[in-house]
Amino acid sequence: MRILNFLNNKKLGESIDPSHIPTQPSILEHNAESKTNVSDVNVQDFQQVPKILLIDFDETDISLLTSKGLNCTSGTLGTQVEVPKKSRNDEHICLLNYDLPPNLHEFNIILVNLQNVKTIPYDPKEHQHTYVKDKDTFAMRSRYPQTIFDPRPFCGAILASKLSDFITKSSLIIVFSDVKDDVSYDLVRISKNGIETTGESTYNTYSFLSSLRLPYSANVMGKETRVSTDIGADFYKLLDAHNKEAIYSITFQHTTEWNSQQSEQVKRSTFVPLMLTSDDRIIAYADFDPKTSIFVFPEIKRKGEFLVELFQTVLPNIFPDLFPYSTRFAWLKDKKYQLPNEELLSAEKFRFEEDYAKKIEELNKKSHDNYEEYSWLHDLLTKTGDSLVKTVERYFNFLEFTKITNVDEEEPTLKEEDLRVELEKGLLVVEVKGIGGTSTDSDCSQISKIRYRRGKQRKVYDVYGLYIVNHQLNLPPQDRAYPPFTKQQIQDAINDERGLLTTYELFKLFFYIKDGFVTKEAARASLLEYGLVTFTPSNSQLLGSPLEIHYGGTVAILKLENNIISKGIDLIVVEPHNFYRAHIIDIQINGESVNKATNCVVGIKLDSSVSKTSQIWILNS
Repeated sequence: MRILNFLNNKKLGESIDPSHIPTQPSILEHNAESKTNVSDVNVQDFQQVPKILLIDFDETDISLLTSKGLNCTSGTLGTQVEVPKKSRNDEHICLLNYDLPPNLHEFNIILVNLQNVKTIPYDPKEHQHTYVKDKDTFAMRSRYPQTIFDPRPFCGAILASKLSDFITKSSLIIVFSDVKDDVSYDLVRISKNGIETTGESTYNTYSFLSSLRLPYSANVMGKETRVSTDIGADFYKLLDAHNKEAIYSITFQHTTEWNSQQSEQVKRSTFVPLMLTSDDRIIAYADFDPKTSIFVFPEIKRKGEFLVELFQTVLPNIFPDLFPYSTRFAWLKDKKYQLPNEELLSAEKFRFEEDYAKKIEELNKKSHDNYEEYSWLHDLLTKTGDSLVKTVERYFNFLEFTKITNVDEEEPTLKEEDLRVELEKGLLVVEVKGIGGTSTDSDCSQISKIRYRRGKQRKVYDVYGLYIVNHQLNLPPQDRAYPPFTKQQIQDAINDERGLLTTYELFKLFFYIKDGFVTKEAARASLLEYGLVTFTPSNSQLLGSPLEIHYGGTVAILKLENNIISKGIDLIVVEPHNFYRAHIIDIQINGESVNKATNCVVGIKLDSSVSKTSQIWILNS
């Protein structure tokens, strides 16, 4: 059917069949031998089957696959074109620039890389028909405000229309996913009478799968992923090796089918999730079918290495008919021909793989449970408002304050302090804020007014004030200003006898307590300090900072005054954002090793590095 007759029966707004769109023969219709093909490369153990089409893959990945003897041909769904638009009347004629072999039906595996998005500038010469046999021809029109003409969704629909023979035989489609975008197209007829719009249609970046089984999806981005444990050991090992570098841009729902016995929709057993997000959304899956099976993966950094392992180790065991070279001597695996010890070793390997899968599942559960138990610590660094107040309240419970009142919950009309903590020697009132920048003078001093009011109510001024801020929320905590208070704000806090503290200091304090550097009792006492609240090692004395450091900080020169250090003990090193232990390996005075030292300048060799600004503490004996 000619495009003219076809479109004469279409009204504006009706969908266009992409299989009927004419394109430049010089650009789009050529012999498959012009592509990158392994038959042109001198490769040992060349495998004629499977015949693989790689769409939009980097040349380095294609070269790696062909070097392994795989029969590969390259193609593309097209390249995005930058179409300049300066005014509302600007428009450009665009031609499709896809590149697919005419013998698609002869291929066994088609791979589509949706992540390889390239853009080229608009060149009018590349968007003119070179050969026109009829009295008119067709093209696309790009209008204001469109600045990028993306041919890939439309060309994907063309690819789908050419797969009718491919999907009727044993075959595979493998996709590296990206976001699902919808793109609208205007088709125009070009004739002696000018340019006339003849139809419009919308396609998405997954239109090449339109005739197959595409699950519901959502554009969601992230990089916290895990591998499903409900897959074979070889597949698990491959995915796990690339999991840390994986990034996803789309998630999928498990497809369903009607179960007549249960009279309800149930999950299809032939749809197998392969990789999941941290909250169990599907980002990679296998959809098995007697004819064409589909594999979808997220962005894999080292695609070439991934595909080599996939084609050499994983897929031949699942689809032996597609990889006859891998199974040519499969009869050797029969028990009749087993080598000595092979059965015993295979059984041991199977037990190990089972134990490994169980262990991974156990560790995944422990990791999930651990996250559920401690995720509130991240809330200290990310939350604002009532959520942040609740998190600080939980933290104070961790510090073992015995009586904490969330004032906003118990006295919602008061609108003054956020938390009230009963102490043995008085009362602590706390103001908690989460802000995008740093605190104003009034933010810092608001707690002074509240402290005064509570003292007046109690008729005794045993009230402590503390302002806690989660500041510069959009920055990683270590990149935030510290202290986020001016010198004047800190001095005013000292004068007014109130404290200033950040939630990041509370976050770090949790680990100082967990690692035994600070006791909860000492932490509670520090919260009653005036000015900038800081935490120091408990039951310890400050030796000072190194006079000199050598050998990358593993040797420090210290001046000891009324303190004794001994070989083999641990010191506590305090850095701006970290406390850690440093073990004394050796002590020298005037170049001579000694076991102990006091009241002198001494050199100490440590198992950890320190800096000249490090504070070095020693536990009280």
